[in-house]
Amino acid sequence: MQAGSVTGGIHFHGPGGEKDRPSPGSQPRQLPADVHGFVNRVHELDQLNAVLADENGDPLVISVCVIAGTAGAGKTSLALRWAHQVQERFPDGQLYVNLRGYDPGEPVTAQEALHRFLPALGVPAGSVPQDIDTAAALYRSLLADRRMIVVLDNAATVGQVRPLLPGGPGCLVLVTSRSRLSGLAVRDGARRLTLGTLPQARRWRCYAPSPPDTARRTT
Repeated sequence: MQAGSVTGGIHFHGPGGEKDRPSPGSQPRQLPADVHGFVNRVHELDQLNAVLADENGDPLVISVCVIAGTAGAGKTSLALRWAHQVQERFPDGQLYVNLRGYDPGEPVTAQEALHRFLPALGVPAGSVPQDIDTAAALYRSLLADRRMIVVLDNAATVGQVRPLLPGGPGCLVLVTSRSRLSGLAVRDGARRLTLGTLPQARRWRCYAPSPPDTARRTT
């Protein structure tokens, strides 16, 4: 039987006993470094800021935001810049994964992402459920009372994203994709920000010169 949700206390049974339980208070800090010299996206940053609070002061207007755009538009750079700016609003930590939806080779599946996220949330690697529905239910339970930002970079399909959406209102998921991922808007209430490419004269100013061993993120 597949598990759709997990309620109550979370218990792990196995030969490890107490060592198989989640570590309390795990606060992952997985955001990659911010992009230095980022400019010319003030309007887009304002649009992202608008999801955090409304006139009544509620903590989140929406819980899922998709930054869509063509290759090279700077989706990842914008997502990371904004995530760093607002990380203090999410004191329980940040999760990040590059889903490699448009990279050469196989994309990262939702199950593989859960097997990275759950240990970061304190679940021993040997106790991560192999079934994706059970793993996703455990993930939602661990995030239920936390305020975290989750960045799902370079997603190609809704199927990569949906199992990684928290169930509670305190977490914000930021998705970047070349696709519009319309299913997330219809079913999950996601807000979409479509990012156009900058004119060539302005585009170069978005990035300061990087050291030779630092890769620029333009997904």
